[in-house]
Formats: sequence, C-alpha cells, structure tokens
Amino acid sequence: MDSRPQNHPDESQALADNSRTGHSSIAKAIEAIRKRQSFIWTVAIAFATVGLQMGQGILLARLLHREGRGEYATAVFWSHFLMFVGLFGGLEVICRYANNATIDRILLRRSAIWLGVATGLVTMILAMLGSIFLIPHDKQYMAGIGCLCGLSILAQNIILIMTGVDRGTGNFRLYNYRRIFAAAALPVLIVICMPFIQMTPGIVILLYVIGSYVTLLVYLQGIPQPLTGPTAFPTKRLLKESRPYAFSMFAADLFDRLDLMLVLWLAPIALQGDYAAMVPVVYPLVVIPNTLGMFLFNAGAKVGSAPNKQALFRTLLALVAVQTVMVVGFWIVAKPLILLLYRADFEPAIPLALWLAPASGVKGIVQCLEGFLKGRGRPQASILCRIVAAATMIVMTLVLFQHYSVQAVAMAALVSQILCFMWIAWLVCYELRKSKEDADLISSPAVSDIID
Repeated sequence: MDSRPQNHPDESQALADNSRTGHSSIAKAIEAIRKRQSFIWTVAIAFATVGLQMGQGILLARLLHREGRGEYATAVFWSHFLMFVGLFGGLEVICRYANNATIDRILLRRSAIWLGVATGLVTMILAMLGSIFLIPHDKQYMAGIGCLCGLSILAQNIILIMTGVDRGTGNFRLYNYRRIFAAAALPVLIVICMPFIQMTPGIVILLYVIGSYVTLLVYLQGIPQPLTGPTAFPTKRLLKESRPYAFSMFAADLFDRLDLMLVLWLAPIALQGDYAAMVPVVYPLVVIPNTLGMFLFNAGAKVGSAPNKQALFRTLLALVAVQTVMVVGFWIVAKPLILLLYRADFEPAIPLALWLAPASGVKGIVQCLEGFLKGRGRPQASILCRIVAAATMIVMTLVLFQHYSVQAVAMAALVSQILCFMWIAWLVCYELRKSKEDADLISSPAVSDIID
C-alpha cells in the first residue's frame, strides 16, 4: 500500500493557485525591475543627449559670438519651429500602432518612412516660405541661409516619425542609441571642420543639413527595401488618423516656441543671440519629465487598462520635488557656470537663464502630464489651454518689454507655463476620474454578463 500522504482535491487546487500566484508575483516583480532599469537607462541617455546639445550650444556661442549666435537663431527659426508641428501628429499615430504587438514592425517602419516623406516635403516648403517672408526686415539678409536650413526638414521628419516605432514598442535601447548619434552629428562635424574652415552661421547650417541626412542613413539601417517594400498602412490613412494629434502638436509647439518668436521680432540681433544661447543651458531641467512622459504615454495607451491613480500621483509628486531641487541647484551654480562655459561675452545673458530655469522646470512637468493624456487618446484636451497661455505670454511680454527688454519674454514664459501646469493637471485628474468610472461600469455585474 502506498504510505505517502494523499492531497485532498481542494488542497491540490490551493497549492496550484498558490504556485500560479507565486509565479505571477515573480513575473510582475521582474517586469517592474525591467521597466525601472529601462527608465533609468533612458534618463541617463537623455542626459547624455542633452549634454551633447549643451556642448553644441556652447561651441556655437564661442565660435559665433553674440551677433553670430543671433543670426544663427534667425536662420534656423522656421525650420525648428515647424519641425514638430510639421509632423502633423504622425509621431503619436505611429507610436500608438507600435504599442500593438500584432502589427509587423518592419512594415510599420516603412509606413513611418513614407509618412515622414509626405509631411517632410510639405513642411520643408513652408519653412522656406517662412524664412523668406516671415522674419523682420532688418534680419532679411538671413533668408537664404534659412532656406538652406529648410532642406534638413525632410530628413528630420522621417527620423522623428520613425522613432515612434521604438517608443511604442518600448525598445528604448535602440531609441537611445539613435538619439545619441543624432545629437552628436552636428557638433562632431563642427569639430572635424574647425581646423580647416572658419565657422559662420551659413557654414554651421550647411553642416547641420549634411548631419541630418547622415543620421537618416543610420536610421534606415536594418530595414530591407525601405522605400519599395510593403507597408503596414497607407499614408493617406495615417494622415487622416493623425489630425487630432496635429492640432494638439501645433498648439503645443506654437506655445513652446512662442518666446523665441517674440525675441525674433522684438529684440535686436545681439539680444536674440543672448536668449538663444541660454536656452540650451536649461535643457537638463526637462530631461527627466520628458523621459517619464514617454513611459506615461505607453501606460496610458494600453487598451482596456485603467491607470493606477495613486501610483500616478506619487510619481508626479516626486517629479515636482525633483524639478524644484534641480531649479534651485541651477540658480546656485548658474553665474559661475555660464561665465566658465560661455565666457564674459555672455555675462549680460545670466539674468535670462535665471528666469528660463523655472520656466523649463514647469514646462517639463507639463509635457509629462500631456504625454499621459495623449496616451489616453485625448491629444486635443490641452489645445484651449495652450491658446490661453499663449495669449497671456504675448500680452505680458508687450506690457513689460519696454522696461525689462528681452527678460520680459522669459518672465512671461514662466507665468504661462505655470498656467498650463494648473490647467493640464486638472485635465489629468478629470481623466483619472473618468477612467475609474468606466472601469467600475465595465466591472459591474450587468455589464459583465453582457460582455461574457
């Protein structure tokens, strides 16, 4: 007779349930660790990318000086302003499709390429027209170089929309490597050419265009038949689906670059150079929230999932604390750091940096919150907010400019970003409450019976 103890059926079922629960807990823990490591790695790469951008900004300031830096800012304004607006929401559409594991990645990348070609050609033409007709009369001599810069937009649009595949799939390692290469292209080309060519705004922009297309070739690696192979979706369909995101992107980018537009039209070339030189100095203040915004977009885009309200609030409170510490730290080191990196030529620009720092800190939080709303499929929720904030910035700048000069723009930017933060935070709270109500409705017995 078998003397081994026999398990009761209920006990066996309980053991099996416990085993499954244990495996599930381990799997969740591993997934949480993987996501945390991915986030930390992405933040580190983002800081490295920003470091390259800051290095590029310092290099340009030292090579071109205040007036040359202002001329460069004038020439690139319309190309940079329309770069993200001209995506027409294509980045977000590709990102949402990439979140669907059933869609072939290679086919989706080809769709992203053709969407980038379509949006890039239109945006390139618009940027050239803006450089010719929509810059102040006393800066019209930069129109030709501005048109040259417009040639970069076709490559940049394809690159940016293609990143949506890596972001949507959570393949942040590849996404990060490519970001580093893209950020390094221009400063590396400048350093290589410096011993042989005198750097002027025109030469730098020519190198920028060359670097854009070299980066595009790197992005196309690993895609068989990038222009001739089959695609996941026709371009016309993607353009139609991207419209809500396009309106949102236009409002957001118009607002985010409105300060540069006001400086372009109101400030003389040297003061424009001061403002343009200080913008990269505060780039680190948007790194963490921008990176977190990508993860919140993916979390919000998960079909059929209700966001964890408590976890989101804890994350955002921690983000506000981190941003506050970083802004205060920047205020402490700003003057000696700017004098060391930019030299005494840019000492008049230090007050601008002190105002731009908190504005960038709040801007990062706003972009993070908006990433969650876009993931939930509500890209248009913040459009009215941006319009009101933009009007506030314009009025405040015009009122204060005569007394505070270009500092008035930075002051108005801070006030407008705070307004956006309060408005969009309210929208996020509303979305969380709505998501909970929808989840409660679906889990109710009556609805569950219908679904089952």
